Amino acid sequence: MGILKNSAQDLLAMVNDLLDVSRLEQGRISLAPERRILPPLLSGLSMPYVPAVSSKG
Repeated sequence: MGILKNSAQDLLAMVNDLLDVSRLEQGRISLAPERRILPPLLSGLSMPYVPAVSSKG
């Protein structure tokens, strides 16, 4: 159930990002630089695929 919840949250985040791009194109919002720590972000993105990859060797 955890993978399903995480996937749903990821999908919601993508939809929100698409809406933000639309707002940017319309000039309704602007961007501000933000510092991100990349390894935890990448780790979170790959976690749903670990079981399938591990089972294939």
